[in-house]
Amino acid sequence: MAERNALTAENLERLGAGPLARALIDYAEDDPVLRRKLRLLLVGAASPDRLAVEIAKRMDRIGRSRSNIDADQGKVLARELGDLRRSIVDQLLPALPGEAVERLWQLLGLAPAVLGRLVYGGDRLADTFARTVEDLGRACAGLPGRDPVALADRVMAALDTVPGGVLADLLPQMAEALGVEGRAAIRKRSLARLAALPAGEGARAWRATAERMDHVGRLLALADIERDVDAYMAGVRAGGMEGLLAEAAAERLLAAARPREALEWLDAHPSRLPADAHLELRLAALEGLGQGEAAQALRWRFFETHLSHRHLRDHLKKLPDFADFEAEQRALDFAAAHPNAVAGLDFLVQWPDLARAERLVRDRFDQFDGRRFQELRSAAQALDARWPLAATRLRRLVVETVLAGGWSDEYTDALVDLLDAAGSAARIEGGDLETHQRFTTRLRQRYGRKYKFWSVYDQTL
Repeated sequence: MAERNALTAENLERLGAGPLARALIDYAEDDPVLRRKLRLLLVGAASPDRLAVEIAKRMDRIGRSRSNIDADQGKVLARELGDLRRSIVDQLLPALPGEAVERLWQLLGLAPAVLGRLVYGGDRLADTFARTVEDLGRACAGLPGRDPVALADRVMAALDTVPGGVLADLLPQMAEALGVEGRAAIRKRSLARLAALPAGEGARAWRATAERMDHVGRLLALADIERDVDAYMAGVRAGGMEGLLAEAAAERLLAAARPREALEWLDAHPSRLPADAHLELRLAALEGLGQGEAAQALRWRFFETHLSHRHLRDHLKKLPDFADFEAEQRALDFAAAHPNAVAGLDFLVQWPDLARAERLVRDRFDQFDGRRFQELRSAAQALDARWPLAATRLRRLVVETVLAGGWSDEYTDALVDLLDAAGSAARIEGGDLETHQRFTTRLRQRYGRKYKFWSVYDQTL
């Protein structure tokens, strides 16, 4: 019974046209968007030509509006624009493909005005325009007798006027419709406009840089569409963006099985991405050239510099049997002696080698930076079961650091640390560790003015 009552198209069809029509009329009285949608459906069923006129008129009215659009209004407008898009695709395109293409261009042309009026939000509107781009690509590709050069001009005009994020996929979606001739026309125009950009300073230079990035983006998109690595590299050079796009260029050279060029490119242009992103490309290039030893040395250097678990594991995997154990021990000793004691502790805890981590706490406790709250808490939690003394010392260090620094936003977590430290201390047998009571008393004497912390602590006792 539940399935038969579910709101599905099949179940509603069983009701028949009469009940559904009456329900729609009832709701359409208070819903202007639904009312307009129903009217378009009726007009489309009667006359595709009249439907094209009605759609054009409605979009023209939307485009001429100048009022701001808040979040709720944006949802309503996205719904209506979505209805218009579906009317074009579902009703108009099969009957009048050329007119449907024009209406899709008109709908896409609303983006600058509509998005410019948004006060807040807009994800649904942006999604509607993104779907319009997809529909336009399919519709243009199926349009007989299209002029690829004229279409290239129209695509360029849209890219110049519509916000870039909206048209991020325009060139890929229009690739089939443009064909080789149309794509070549866009490439030629983009190169010419790049060459004509002026040099300058201040606002003029900023505008020229923004426009240069736009045209380079078009060249690179065309190169990716055609899977032409040389065209991609030429586009990067034409825009003078070798440094900015070094990794992207190297990725494509590697995908084209050209590791030597990729490595040369990386050597020539310093990285602007996180160190490990550049490293992965360099490693892939070295492996592609059969330089496994150089790649291994690079992984080890990166481990030493960044204490990277992943790169150490990758290094160990490529070592022969038995050699990996020796290398692992050397790496763990290195981490234990790392100049940054907390970084070394964190590495050992995550590896994990908790025995070494506990020794590090014993041997280098005075070198820990108590402000590294998260790493010290994680270490204390990991060590607590077997080494409660180490866990207690780490938790007390965090608590005292929080109070000494007045880190009020950390008070709640520090209170948990103090209570956890009490539990850990209670499990320590022997030794000369300060008792929990004495530690708490000392804290009160020194940081008694931290009233917010102590009032909550007293409530937990």
